[in-house]
Amino acid sequence: MPDLNTIFSKPALEALENGVPLTIELEMEVRRRRSWLWAETIYSLTQRFKMEYHALSRQYLVNNLNSGERRSFPSRNAALDFMGQINGFPLLDQGLLTSNEKYEGALRAALDIESLPAPLRLFTYLSDDWRLTSEWYTWSL
Repeated sequence: MPDLNTIFSKPALEALENGVPLTIELEMEVRRRRSWLWAETIYSLTQRFKMEYHALSRQYLVNNLNSGERRSFPSRNAALDFMGQINGFPLLDQGLLTSNEKYEGALRAALDIESLPAPLRLFTYLSDDWRLTSEWYTWSL
């Protein structure tokens, strides 16, 4: 699984601590592996989370933008661990897969800079410190 702690830069963490909400996208794919071509994506889904820090309560709030679930955490690491867990998630109905084909699951995390406040977004376009995406984590299905 991608470690969400590793995708944040120092400027992004400082912005979070100063009240700027960050939207994190978990991109999930099911790919059909082929021996002579690159893998074909047969299914994809994006899970979006919005994370905020509230200084008064010293809590990190995580809002699942897909389901509407909202939870609070006492630390940033606890909030990131929650967003990085994919438990019991129905990625794809196994009946849609052909038995003689090879498939893989893929997952990566990214910071959505388009969801940042407009004044900050200009700086993010010009700085590599804000282009935050993990490597693809893949596994056989």
